[in-house]
Amino acid sequence: MRRMIKGGQMKIHNPVRFKFLLLALILLVTFISSQLIKAARTEQYKDWAPAPGSFLKQERLKDFRTRVYYAYTVNGKDYRGSEIYHSSTSSWPDAGAAVAVWYDPEAPARSSYHKPGPGLDPYAPYFLALPICAAILLKSPRSRPAAG
Repeated sequence: MRRMIKGGQMKIHNPVRFKFLLLALILLVTFISSQLIKAARTEQYKDWAPAPGSFLKQERLKDFRTRVYYAYTVNGKDYRGSEIYHSSTSSWPDAGAAVAVWYDPEAPARSSYHKPGPGLDPYAPYFLALPICAAILLKSPRSRPAAG
């Protein structure tokens, strides 16, 4: 499918095949990157443990956001935390309700109202790769001049 032309350059005779091989390579690298990010984020939170806590309050913010406040105890020491959630439809417990709060045993002040995980981070490579793939697919092959 390739042929040497003057000057030692390679000419690709089948641009469609090349395009799909390039897309396959981009998607493979994207998938591997996504899995590596997921593994790293999962490893980051693997030691986090639940602690007894209580729900303090919720506060509605602008743009469908809600800040929740909670308190928890680790080894007899009291901590407080808060997180922002991007949803107006979530139902929250009543103030004073018992909840489990997740914390980092190496730094108990670091906490999360929900069990932490990779979140959306593993999808970041796809947000970079999909526009590149779309551009490759939409790029039309150069027209060849007619032999005359």
